[in-house]
Amino acid sequence: MTFTDALQFLTTVYGAAFTLATDETRRATMAAIAAAEARLGITLPATLRALYVETGQVEALHQRHNRLLPLAQIDVAGEYVVFYEENQGVVVWGVAKAALASGAPVDDLPVAQGYEDATMPGGWAFHSEFASVAEFMCAQGAWQAVQGGLPFVGAMHKAADELGWDSDAAPDFVSDGLRAWLVADGVAIAAGDTYVGLATHHADTFAAASERGGIDVDCWSYATVTDDE
Repeated sequence: MTFTDALQFLTTVYGAAFTLATDETRRATMAAIAAAEARLGITLPATLRALYVETGQVEALHQRHNRLLPLAQIDVAGEYVVFYEENQGVVVWGVAKAALASGAPVDDLPVAQGYEDATMPGGWAFHSEFASVAEFMCAQGAWQAVQGGLPFVGAMHKAADELGWDSDAAPDFVSDGLRAWLVADGVAIAAGDTYVGLATHHADTFAAASERGGIDVDCWSYATVTDDE
């Protein structure tokens, strides 16, 4: 998966909310990237640079639940350069510092998830989770949408193999532990075996996508549609 593939997926999910950077913002972000790289003594992967430059200002994608760290706050934890954190700070995501220390340009890198562990060198334990920053972008974008990035969202525990989206079409995105289907006006996800989520821009498309997934709109454990009504 390339950055362009990820950008296309996220643009489809977020629609008008996904406004790419202006030239002025791009220049400011590139200056901030240079400062972060100089501070850390590394060169960030091209895909991670592009993530900040093109999408760093998209609040719906990067701030509604989990959080893209400001460039001034990117730091090293253990053997990883951390750039994203879970909403409660329980886990973080980063790329291996060793792959960046040479200063040679790197296009993309796997993304690992980490948590504090006093028994590990540097106080952090990491495990591989995503094959690339581009893959991480899509997974995080789909998850963020369902966690409030889009206006109409629903979540519930349901056996993933019972979903109509899965029987209707192959997922548009697959990573370890998460599948996502582009639906009219948004995205549906299955995380693990039992967590199901849906996010759309409008109430009527939320109801239609729920029906397509085999879920009565009133059966969501949590749904902004039913809350509003």
